[in-house]
Amino acid sequence: RVFYDIPGGRSYAYPVPASYRYVASRGGWLVLAASDPPRRLVVLNPITGMRLVVSWPFGEDPAEGFHAVLTASLADPACFLAVATDRLVKYCRPTLGGDWASLRAPGFRYDTACSDLVSVGTMVYLMDERRKLWRADLAAAEPKVERRDTAFVLPPGERWRHYLVESLGHVHLVVSERIGCSSLRGGGGELGT
Repeated sequence: RVFYDIPGGRSYAYPVPASYRYVASRGGWLVLAASDPPRRLVVLNPITGMRLVVSWPFGEDPAEGFHAVLTASLADPACFLAVATDRLVKYCRPTLGGDWASLRAPGFRYDTACSDLVSVGTMVYLMDERRKLWRADLAAAEPKVERRDTAFVLPPGERWRHYLVESLGHVHLVVSERIGCSSLRGGGGELGT
């Protein structure tokens, strides 16, 4: 794969197997998932060539889908790698051996197209398929996933796609008009906050 430094006008080649897929990035680091055995996550910096292999967070069970976020550059002591799937958030510190810890999120309903995950520092924010917002502070003494109510009314209807964006330390919910969530088609019911 070739990586292009747009402002610097340079390109960098880095050997990444074709079976690896991109799942997250932060501070010059990419997180790639190896879909073929042995399953694992690889955190790499294509500019410096540094690479760190992290164990697969889901054991032998194949995860049907997940979202991932890297909370900081690997040089930062507050760097966590977090993955979210249905009713579960797993996280580790890649530079400290990559041992995974699990947080149960009984009400969090994961959907590949509708769910999203973003971080501000060590705080991760999740949006689930039912348009419910969740958060967890991974650096807390006893981290837990908590549901958060929004201070605004979400637009009515079922034909919109949403995703989370971090900007200047704030999390923004972006709502678009296009259909993108299979689980939101043909449903009905009330909007959750």
